[in-house]
Amino acid sequence: MLKVAKTLQLKDFMEVNSAVILGSEPSFGEQVKPIVEEESLHFDIYADGSIARSGSEDSKVASYTYYDKNGEAHELGQWRIKINDTRYKNGKEKKPKMGDYVVRYSPIYEADIYYAKIPGKMHLINIKKKPLNYKKDDLLISYFHNSNREYVDIGAFASFIGALAEVSYDDVVLNGFTNADGIGNPSKTHVNGIYGDLRYFNKNKVKKKLLITSPEFDELRQNNFINALYKFGYKGMASFKYGEKNDKLVHHGKHVKGHKNHLHIQGYDLNHIKKQ
Repeated sequence: MLKVAKTLQLKDFMEVNSAVILGSEPSFGEQVKPIVEEESLHFDIYADGSIARSGSEDSKVASYTYYDKNGEAHELGQWRIKINDTRYKNGKEKKPKMGDYVVRYSPIYEADIYYAKIPGKMHLINIKKKPLNYKKDDLLISYFHNSNREYVDIGAFASFIGALAEVSYDDVVLNGFTNADGIGNPSKTHVNGIYGDLRYFNKNKVKKKLLITSPEFDELRQNNFINALYKFGYKGMASFKYGEKNDKLVHHGKHVKGHKNHLHIQGYDLNHIKKQ
């Protein structure tokens, strides 16, 4: 049975100027054994940055294997897939002139946000209820989850796994991708479970909230992780300028208001994962 670390409720459930609603302090779960014995939609993740996808697109299970630089296979487990029959465009404060949509109030923008529906299905997995914590020798693939947006697209998770394996850090704090409906409210840009938020790295390797302008900001490790994300498919970052003259940006970063306290990973290459 999965054991999950106890969490402490925050008094302030929303980070100021953030696109994240927080549910708890970061939680760190134990590695979970495969829960099913049926054909899965499988992802092979390689240390060179490539990812292969195989199996039935109708499968209700996603499984992941990481191959290190020596070619050793690391079986990471299986997750139940939640299939949603609708996809969404990024949210806007203006009501669409035509087409179907859903509307959600956002306390961040203090406004109703409209998400236009588009054709297609979403394949999501819950990576907070079943977190990943894998360690063997010098390889560590793990994260702490700090959001009520517990779901992620199955392919995006493969890319995230590759980046985690590349750096093997033990203090990655994930502020979430999307929620069960795939809208990602209260943010506008977390639709379909592809884009996510992360806390900035601290030089002291503590997992507390951190502004990128803080002297504790770990620029070297942050850029190492961003380079790993880029290698596995994420080609853009929404961040904030920092430094003595406030003229520096993280690698592949763009200055975006409201991202002083978290990194938003975006620009995902939908063609990065190859079907076998």
